[in-house]
Amino acid sequence: MAEFTTSDVIIEQFAECFQLFTRGIMKPIEKQFRGEVPNSGLHVMSNIYFKGPATMSDITGILKCSKQQTTQTVDKLIKSGFALRESDETDRRKVWIMLTNEGKAYVEKMLKTASQQLAQRLEKLDVDESQSLVESLKVLNRLLNKMADSEIEKVDIMKIIKQEDKL
Repeated sequence: MAEFTTSDVIIEQFAECFQLFTRGIMKPIEKQFRGEVPNSGLHVMSNIYFKGPATMSDITGILKCSKQQTTQTVDKLIKSGFALRESDETDRRKVWIMLTNEGKAYVEKMLKTASQQLAQRLEKLDVDESQSLVESLKVLNRLLNKMADSEIEKVDIMKIIKQEDKL
């Protein structure tokens, strides 16, 4: 029988959790919104919604793709009326991408749908299991942020959860 290191076990468990989360929770939600906006566009819109306007360089970093692919994604969002470009008042070389009111409404609709679908799934858990899940996510977030490289932006999952609760 093979011996597994702690790293092996973490990778296996994380991969399983990630797969369950993406296939069981996120994919059904994304399918509802896929027709109008590609996944990359949803990712950009969500990021701008939570963090504010972004430059093209910021978006390229978020998507981890080429500048050409970023431009195509942003152009589709602008053409759809979900985003707009605005020049920086102090640095004309900088162009900010921001959501229009229609883009904000679209993200809010997506988040509300996601929240409702997640609430339905959470009904399968009792109160103690729900609380345990919340606490486990807090711990996971804290530990992953502690392990993260300095150049990787740290994420506060509880800010996102609180934002969704407001919708």
